Amino acid sequence: MTDTRPRMVEQCTTGTKQVKHTSTTKGKTRTWYTTEPTRTCRKVQQGTETFDRVVRRPRWCVELDDVDGNTGRDDVWYEVDSATYTKAAAAAEGDKLAFTPLRAGC
Repeated sequence: MTDTRPRMVEQCTTGTKQVKHTSTTKGKTRTWYTTEPTRTCRKVQQGTETFDRVVRRPRWCVELDDVDGNTGRDDVWYEVDSATYTKAAAAAEGDKLAFTPLRAGC
């Protein structure tokens, strides 16, 4: 699946600034100024770009107690399809449910 987002590029401006220098020798202070270059950069939007959006597939999971009638196997999770999930969600606590899981765990 592709999507679009703003395309951000770095835009720089150049300029100059005046810098004050001082030097003291034998009690005399000398002052002079120099002009030095400056550069300021920032990100700005320039159009849009497309990219591949990673979309995870939905996962439908159910938790079962007493799996295969074994009361020691409680709180076991299975990944199932959406139709099985809908049936499990509508089932009351303690109802028996038979299905083929996509895989164990979730």
